Amino acid sequence: MTLHCLMHVPFEGPAMIARWAAARGIALQTWRVDRGELPRLEPADRLVVLGGPMGVGDQVLHPWLEGELAFLCEQLGQRRQILGICLGAQLLAAALGASVTRQEHTEIGWFDISADPAGLALGLPPRCPAFHWHGETFALPPGAERLAHSDACVNQGFVWEQRVVGLQFHLEVTPAAITGMCAQCGGDLVPGPWIEQDPARLADAAACARANVLAAELLDRCLGPEGC
Repeated sequence: MTLHCLMHVPFEGPAMIARWAAARGIALQTWRVDRGELPRLEPADRLVVLGGPMGVGDQVLHPWLEGELAFLCEQLGQRRQILGICLGAQLLAAALGASVTRQEHTEIGWFDISADPAGLALGLPPRCPAFHWHGETFALPPGAERLAHSDACVNQGFVWEQRVVGLQFHLEVTPAAITGMCAQCGGDLVPGPWIEQDPARLADAAACARANVLAAELLDRCLGPEGC
């Protein structure tokens, strides 16, 4: 089994997912979709679709998004275990027929999410802080269950057919990963009701460590041999 991670920009990589895979003896390979790279998967392989600053609807600016959506549709049809994070979750939602739209408020920083029953079943606590950096949101795909919600965003995650999970939020981030986001997308840190503007606060090591504990449990459940 190989865990394949689809990247869209150089500064949003697997972060602690790489550490999780190494600790379990799982081979991990990254692919730069924005450079035309897509993997050829074996039946037992798993897939993680990572984040990025572009939107699902930015196909004129980023023509490779069309090919990635077609690839995800193919993988969904092959009963693949897939985890999507932030942009990755939006791409999975779109591939499953749901709309992706601008939300009222951009959400950047450490804000609480509240788990729905499907999220509790995946090991999320009833309420916990998670890292956010998004201005778009997805509708629930047909047949999907909502995992979590927050005050700023109605749909913070979904599970579909017990094998595909989309997370609008980040639990996998490390201080280095957040520092990279701030360096590359610092123009997003403008005043707003759901925007934390202090890069030092955003890259808080203790907050990342607590989120990573939850991420490891969720990864075990979602990408393990039994699926979600």
